[in-house]
Amino acid sequence: MEFLPGGAALLQLLLLLLLLLLLSIGRCCST
Repeated sequence: MEFLPGGAALLQLLLLLLLLLLLSIGRCCST
C-alpha cells in the first residue's frame, strides 16, 4: 500500500480505522 500526499493519505487512514472498527464489531456480535 503506497501512501499518497495530502488528503489521500488521510483517506487511507480513515479506511483502515473503519476496517478495524468493523472487525471489532464483528467480534462483539459473534461472541
